[in-house]
Amino acid sequence: MSSNSTSNSTGPPQMKQLSANSDFHFEILRPLEAAVFGGDVGEILIAADQIESGNFESYRNAFYALADRVFTRAESIDMIRFPASAHDAWTWSAYATTGTNIGFIPEWEKVITPIVDYLFTLPAVDTSAIALLGLSFSGYLAPRAATFEHHLAATLAIDGILDFPNMILPQFGSEMIELVKSGNQETVNDIVNKVLAEPDTPTKIGASNPFLCYFPPKSLFQMWLFDQGFWAFKATTPFELFNQSLAYNSTDVIDQMSCPVFVADAKDDMFLKGAQSVQ
Repeated sequence: MSSNSTSNSTGPPQMKQLSANSDFHFEILRPLEAAVFGGDVGEILIAADQIESGNFESYRNAFYALADRVFTRAESIDMIRFPASAHDAWTWSAYATTGTNIGFIPEWEKVITPIVDYLFTLPAVDTSAIALLGLSFSGYLAPRAATFEHHLAATLAIDGILDFPNMILPQFGSEMIELVKSGNQETVNDIVNKVLAEPDTPTKIGASNPFLCYFPPKSLFQMWLFDQGFWAFKATTPFELFNQSLAYNSTDVIDQMSCPVFVADAKDDMFLKGAQSVQ
């Protein structure tokens, strides 16, 4: 964990940077925010201290180890004797554990409706007050589910994403968008794989690569989209990942939502600025 924060006696206090890389710093802030759901700030900071700036593998290893510990701890708690502790542990485990082998699907109501149905079987649940919260990419998934699952009393989307491909694809340039929409799999895969194969890909893309005319000036976030996207969407090629993203568009069904929806937008959003088009 970087300790490159500085004090300034004449200016406002500066936030301590958890990584020298701004994208990694932001990603580490995510589990810190979620610690209110039963997490431990200390163990998150310990994991952060093991991460090498810009090294995806070290990031994955640090938080995968944390997720394993959290899951083991949740399993060891007696839910009957210690319901509050069990609740916190399993909630935090659900956030931290990343070992499933099931990818996202655009029809998120197929995930949410069985959960809602189960909640209706629990006497302790007020079924008139079930709300659905979607954070980050779930800002698409939650409103999408709410368009078909009408037992929800409210939906919260932070950020609210209506047209996911329209927010993501432009970050890779207009030429890449045309290649994806035309179904040119071989060219898309060739371009992206050559870029990803460069030794300095995690930090910069050199001007010497002839394929870079398809990419605007790149940030680490673009490379994270591939690394995370291959896992989250169970995609095996760049074209498959791009092509799958086209299905995450609720424009034609959003008017079926019957519950109130709260949409929030971060003031200085680095990734999906202006995505809050779910109104």
